[in-house]
Amino acid sequence: MNYSGLAEKTVQTLDCIAQEGAKEIAAAFDLATRTNYIHLVSTFYHYSAPGETQLLRAAEAAPTNAMKMLYIHLARDEADHDILAIRDLKALGYKLEPESKLTAGYHAYWSNFSDEKVIEYLGMNVVIEYLISYLNSCAKTMRERLKLKAEECTWLQLHCEEDEQHGEAAVKCVKEHINERFADLMIKGGMGDKRRFVSMFIDALQNNASLNPL
Repeated sequence: MNYSGLAEKTVQTLDCIAQEGAKEIAAAFDLATRTNYIHLVSTFYHYSAPGETQLLRAAEAAPTNAMKMLYIHLARDEADHDILAIRDLKALGYKLEPESKLTAGYHAYWSNFSDEKVIEYLGMNVVIEYLISYLNSCAKTMRERLKLKAEECTWLQLHCEEDEQHGEAAVKCVKEHINERFADLMIKGGMGDKRRFVSMFIDALQNNASLNPL
């Protein structure tokens, strides 16, 4: 088996999944109101809050030291990103909204790591890191259209600018661990998580419920 060819094919598939997800969220960005954006910032918080712990649990379950070190590296980079979202909300003048069922369900899927799921998680990281990086241009357009100040969108700007590097680190790990079984699991993880991630973000971007000012 040509594992080099399989690796490239797997990475291309994961990248296509990321691009599809980015297009779906970009369409919602184009229609978002300021209220929608503020709901999204609450989602940023709830999405990020368990992120470091989740990555460290994945590191404990990783089958190789290289994969373990990737998850530890990502965990360090994700630390305190929930605080960025809280600061954005404070700058916007609103309180944190409750966690949505979609966000709770998103985290529930990654609440444990079997031998298979920790490989799915690697595919997920390629997809989601690339997906967010692909939102950079349309996120900038939304920020300008909604007249958002820099201090009101630090979470989004940071992730759009830095997540490509995380995606590249995950791709390197994919190539180091490729085989037919792992390729299938990575694509399964990337595809499934793209659906959950996009649903979670679009739900927030279409939320017109009343907000709670500080």
